Amino acid sequence: MNLFGLQFDSAICGVDMSHDPLLVGLSFLVATLASYCSLDMAERMRASEGAARRYWLGFAGLSLGAGIWSMHFIAMIALDLPIEQGYEPVATVASGLVAVLAVIGGVAYLGRNTSRSRLLVCGAIVGTGVVVMHYLGMSAMRVAGEIYYRPSLFSLSVVIALTAATVALWLAMNLKTFLHRAIASGVMAVAICGMHYTGMGGTVIVSLPMLDNPEGLVSKGLLAMLVAIGMAALVIAGLVLAHFDRKMDAATVAEAARLREVNAQLEDARVRAEAAARAESQFLATMSHEIRTPMNGVIGMIEGALGKPGLDADVRDYLTTARESADGLLRILNDILDYSKLEAGQLRIETAPLSLSRLIDEVVSSHSYRAKENGVALTVEIDEATPEWILSDGLRVKQMLNNFVGNATKFTTEGEVAIIARYHDRDGGQIRIEVHDTGIGFDEETRERLFKRFVQADASTTRKFGGTGLGLAICRELAISMGGEVGCSSEPGKGSVFWLVVPASACSEPDLKIETQSAEMVFDRPLRLLIAEDNSVNQKVVRVLLGHRGHDLVFANNGREAFEAVQAEAFDMVFMDVHMPEMDGLEATRHIRALKGAAGRIPIIALTANAMSGDREAYIAAGMDDYVAKPLQIQQVLAAIARNAPASVGRRIASNPPASRKSSPPAASGSKPAGKSVQDLIAGLDDVVAGFKAS
Repeated sequence: MNLFGLQFDSAICGVDMSHDPLLVGLSFLVATLASYCSLDMAERMRASEGAARRYWLGFAGLSLGAGIWSMHFIAMIALDLPIEQGYEPVATVASGLVAVLAVIGGVAYLGRNTSRSRLLVCGAIVGTGVVVMHYLGMSAMRVAGEIYYRPSLFSLSVVIALTAATVALWLAMNLKTFLHRAIASGVMAVAICGMHYTGMGGTVIVSLPMLDNPEGLVSKGLLAMLVAIGMAALVIAGLVLAHFDRKMDAATVAEAARLREVNAQLEDARVRAEAAARAESQFLATMSHEIRTPMNGVIGMIEGALGKPGLDADVRDYLTTARESADGLLRILNDILDYSKLEAGQLRIETAPLSLSRLIDEVVSSHSYRAKENGVALTVEIDEATPEWILSDGLRVKQMLNNFVGNATKFTTEGEVAIIARYHDRDGGQIRIEVHDTGIGFDEETRERLFKRFVQADASTTRKFGGTGLGLAICRELAISMGGEVGCSSEPGKGSVFWLVVPASACSEPDLKIETQSAEMVFDRPLRLLIAEDNSVNQKVVRVLLGHRGHDLVFANNGREAFEAVQAEAFDMVFMDVHMPEMDGLEATRHIRALKGAAGRIPIIALTANAMSGDREAYIAAGMDDYVAKPLQIQQVLAAIARNAPASVGRRIASNPPASRKSSPPAASGSKPAGKSVQDLIAGLDDVVAGFKAS
């Protein structure tokens, strides 16, 4: 019977065949090494992804397919026949390719899915490839005779091939350790050799007189050498590559573990840093509130006393000194809070029209007292090309200029302090302000670190002149936030120049100007103001600051009373403290905003000692319209009133606003004695102390 070019006969007899035991042992060794190499490649394939996975798949198929093929031909070389034999090279190579492709195809189709059905299909693919490889290799053998196969042993060899392939794939997918792979490679070698020698046991060769067409055949010796060299190179290369890949994989795993540990440490550090930042912010918020609340009483009562007529020169000087000290403490507190806002990235830059000449005048007015004490001239020079009105953040420009001028008057004991302002129209417009002084100066090393936080020229500077060392650092951050820059130059003993450059475009004069210290809004009628404040001292401060201006003040002791008052009466505006018993200011604001009609739209201004980063935004988000921080500054309160007063109330700028405390002339020598005013002041301060003790 002839099937697929193979001849089958169960009764025919042929020549005697035997095998060289050493070569049989070598074939088993080759099958074992190839199996181990293939299992190693399969393990690397499971651990890889993408292109690396395809690489190891190809190497696994190549090692096992080539190993089976090599074992087959070593076993064929071990066959000892009494007749001439050789091997046709094309069919020999083709048989090896069949084995390699069959293994690759089966392993690729199996993938990571080791279900029983897929394993059986893949086993059939690989087993069929092995059977084809074996019998195609047999057909490549040329002998002086004809080759027949006994059907029973042929069938058994096919069954062994299919079973061995299935078992080999299962082992490849499930075994991971070296010992497991070594045992499995031995089992696979037994199966592979068993399939081959079973097939050979069913092979019958009938001798003929001579070998047909012996030209072009490969001898057994040459085939043995090629198979040995090729298989040795393949196995060595595969094992070396797998070893180094496993080393790299282990290093990768170790590095990944190290990175996970580092990331865990970083995450822990981040959590601790955020907790520390929250604790710091909470501490600053608490301290700000606790300091600003008594400061509100102190500054408010001093301002109230300074506003009384008939004070003699000495008493006014005492009060002015007390106010200067309170302002100094407030500046230190504001420096700390401003830097906290800058570090948190929550400081807002607000652009609005401002008069540069008025802003500089206000700065000069603020520092003229100290300049006069030091015998220093304070001069101003504004370039004629500078517009009267520009668009910029006047509050921040003024803050930086105040710092520069304050330092200049502090460190200059003779000569002058000059403020020079120029406008440049490049890059959309810029304003440059320089502060020149004839003070003590500093060297280049000091200049390089001056704009860093907590830095002063030397330790003696703090002892002699005071300060936190934050002012210039804040100026630098403010300028950067505005898109500008600051800098300085100096020589020891020859004075200094501090300068700032910030974006500023020319603009027209606004219709309503209420932000300057020298302007106060006058209304056609008194405003009815609701003050929600639980602290009796703070109530007194508001009464002192606003009462004599003719406004009708109504006080509520907590948020619930304020809410009920808005429901019961009509008000032009509400000043709302935030921290109050029964109902706080935020909750009261939300209740008021839920009211229908005009009551729900009434302007609400936060009046609070909370001045931390994000507080203003939180109050506006809760429904408030504006924000004034304690200690209350009368100009800030008046500006807030002017911004939020109902449009129906007529208004104008007072032509003769009250003089500021520093520009108030001293009382004439023949003026009325101040005894009554001093007694009123002492009584007011006693009330402040008593109020804090009670609260």
